[in-house]
Amino acid sequence: MSSSRALVIRAVGAFPVLFLAAIIAWSWFAFVVHVCLTSLTAGMAVVLLAYHGLLVMFVWSYWRVVVADPGSPRQQLGSAPDAPSLPVPPLAPLSLGQLAAAGEEAESLTAFYNREGAGAGAGSNGGAALQAPRLQDAGRAGADVGSGGLQDIEQGLGAAPPPWFVSHEVKRNGQPRFCAKCGVFKPDRCHHCSVCERCTLKMDHHCPWVNNCVGFGNYKYFLLFLFYGTAYCLFVFLVSLFRIWSPLTGAVDVDAFMDLHGLLLVFVAGTFSICMIIFASLHAYYVAINATTIEVMEGGRLVHINRGIFRVPPNINIYSLGMRRNLEQVFGRDRWLWLLPVPSTLGDGFTFPLNQDQLDRLE
Repeated sequence: MSSSRALVIRAVGAFPVLFLAAIIAWSWFAFVVHVCLTSLTAGMAVVLLAYHGLLVMFVWSYWRVVVADPGSPRQQLGSAPDAPSLPVPPLAPLSLGQLAAAGEEAESLTAFYNREGAGAGAGSNGGAALQAPRLQDAGRAGADVGSGGLQDIEQGLGAAPPPWFVSHEVKRNGQPRFCAKCGVFKPDRCHHCSVCERCTLKMDHHCPWVNNCVGFGNYKYFLLFLFYGTAYCLFVFLVSLFRIWSPLTGAVDVDAFMDLHGLLLVFVAGTFSICMIIFASLHAYYVAINATTIEVMEGGRLVHINRGIFRVPPNINIYSLGMRRNLEQVFGRDRWLWLLPVPSTLGDGFTFPLNQDQLDRLE
């Protein structure tokens, strides 16, 4: 039933993608045939060259965000290292202290849950401590949710994450976050998507226009889609408007104005330009402060650090490392790749460096 529902949702969700693809195809026809080729000059040839460059980057970015996997803990748990590790490179000196202590913290968390499991399982295994689950066991935990429920899974696995699982965000009872629907342990900044029916790493939101979740694996492509989409719509709107109406003389080309495609292109491109500017500005702010849409909307969260469990208020962002390093987390350190929809995001979506100054404010 669940898989059938997912297939139906994906099929219905394809309509917005097809609609947007049709709009892009029509915009090419209207702009090239009804705006540019009606008055082909040397200047208009340059305009056509610039237009097709923007179109290629826009479509390329859009295609990548549609087909790219945003990342799921279920898919990657089985390939994780056996020992505690931090695959995310240190991005800022202020986070080095936290990164250095993360391995010891992971061992202490595992030992803590082993002791808890030993008390719960003393009657069945002679007092032997429950060990942290193997990675393949954690990956198969979702199969038991429907029959045994979350309580059985937590009892069987000792409610402990895999030993390499370095997580700071916790539930209200102080235990690592666990998804009852997916049957996997949830890394920091991971959330369950009810549309895709799975947990998504560093989930930002589910976007119907791309029929996909926007998360760790495709957030860069989504930002580039907004950037090139804004540039594309503004370019088409301004060129089409100036082709119809000359701002210097105030003259109106009646023949061009009466062309239905040219008139609709000005209206559609202008409308999309306003929408794209709003969304692009919003997500530019989010990436600058290293926050996701969900994090901004939900407010504070509980985190476990060396000194204990603390509630993070909305005015404290433990993931923000400064604008430059925040951008590097999404776009990578090689700035030549920032504007290309190719993989360059730092880390693996499981562990994120923390701002020690912001952590100190929790005391």
